Amino acid sequence: MRVITGVDGRAMLTFADGQTVLLVPNSVFWIKDYRYAKNQPRENRSATELLKGGMRFISGTIAKETPEVVNIETPVATIGIRGTDFTVALGSLCLLVREGAIIVTAGGKSLVAQAGQIVFVPEAGKSPRLIPPSELRAPCPTPQDAGAVAPPATATAGCACRDLLMITGANALAPPSITTTPTAPPAAAAPSAASAAPATTTATNAAAAAAAAGVAIGTAILLQNNEDDAVSP
Repeated sequence: MRVITGVDGRAMLTFADGQTVLLVPNSVFWIKDYRYAKNQPRENRSATELLKGGMRFISGTIAKETPEVVNIETPVATIGIRGTDFTVALGSLCLLVREGAIIVTAGGKSLVAQAGQIVFVPEAGKSPRLIPPSELRAPCPTPQDAGAVAPPATATAGCACRDLLMITGANALAPPSITTTPTAPPAAAAPSAASAAPATTTATNAAAAAAAAGVAIGTAILLQNNEDDAVSP
């Protein structure tokens, strides 16, 4: 199942174990395989991929019981979870750990980042590194004339992360003011001309999952277990 947000939209996905994903505009998020076996933790699994854009990821019970099965892919790096809350933005990969710890693997190397640290991966095949706050505060280089000396890589990385994380900043990734509960979907209401409160949808079977694959802007979905790309209770 893929969730896509539009130019002016965002989405909040709440999984059965409490795991939460908040997507910013112009994002594509792929739920490859998810299962929460409440009384059988060995059956737990959570494999997802952020293909485009940015998100805030808040881990749930699966990450506490079986963190090794929580796997987040991106085109640039793989993110392992150790019970955490983090923000990630793509272009290059920039990741800010809000709470807990994560493991970023890219270019054949792995890096553990703790709360408050920022990880940067410039492109696929390159190794991850930490960006110190001083780099984020440093002046960004001005455009270079032809033949001029290129700015140092540290300045370029700091500015790249600053720009990307601004897009997925605290305001952009605050949870929408909606509540997701495991009940039947409410009746659809015609949107008003003004900005209406976002609708709440519960994906409870394969048909609902298919309908939710192009989830509307601002929609919240309660995601249960899935088998063969279907979402089921």
